[in-house]
Amino acid sequence: MIISSCDTAEKISPAFKWSQLIPVPDKVGFAGSFGGVSNDHLIIAGGSQFPEGTRPWSGGVKSWNDKILALEKNGKDWKEIGKLPRPMGYGVSLNWKDGFLLIGGANQTQHFQNVYFLTYQNEQLLIDTLASLPGPLANSCGAIINNTVYIAGGLSSPAASSAEHIFWALDLSQPKEKQSWKTLSSWPGEARMLGVAGQINGEFYLLSGTSLMVPKDDSAVHRQYLKNGFIFNPAKGWRKIKELPHPVAAAPTPAYTNGNQQLFILGVMMEVAPNRMLFLKISIPVFVQKC
Repeated sequence: MIISSCDTAEKISPAFKWSQLIPVPDKVGFAGSFGGVSNDHLIIAGGSQFPEGTRPWSGGVKSWNDKILALEKNGKDWKEIGKLPRPMGYGVSLNWKDGFLLIGGANQTQHFQNVYFLTYQNEQLLIDTLASLPGPLANSCGAIINNTVYIAGGLSSPAASSAEHIFWALDLSQPKEKQSWKTLSSWPGEARMLGVAGQINGEFYLLSGTSLMVPKDDSAVHRQYLKNGFIFNPAKGWRKIKELPHPVAAAPTPAYTNGNQQLFILGVMMEVAPNRMLFLKISIPVFVQKC
């Protein structure tokens, strides 16, 4: 799916050349890992998995990972370069300068408010601690615009029965000792988790996701998949945009912005029937914001 601003609507050109990288050295693989780039190394960290041969519906128990793996550009093998402060996953990863931020996250029993900045250079791994989030958060989304981190939505705990309606910002241009998260006005729509964030021309995009609800006479938490989207302009606030053709929950976030200031949403989760999920490798339809 491609999302363009009014100024670039006529220039849509979804051209990608895909190639296969070296597989992660694990038979099962990981879900919800942190990921980013540092000094020509692709890095993944943490995540979760169900042990080989098991699935949640067959009684499998999810395990959590703390390994940090690096693959050098044009490299032939992944290398384990260190470990996270704890096994965790499902936080927000944002590339910045020569490393990337790891924001929030979760394990089986709790969600976290820690924020780390990871860099890797000359075979040296550095994990710096930044200002903590105002509260624990996982399954959120975010983006960096002009050195300011924006984080929207998510879940505060594994047992939460409702999604968060928070919008937080951290100015990374400030000296580290003066950095602190600010609570900004939230978007004029449903609270959500698993949304997709992105940025075009200095504006923050919040797209899709799922809200949570507990229907009457039912103790189970249900998801409602959302198609709406909103744009935040730091000077003007929020505005609503045209709905997406279908939900794009849990797509990689932040969405990729190309040189023409277009957002590309790759891989989505959508509901095809109550409690039946469909995972798409890539979504082709185009949505263009109307002027």
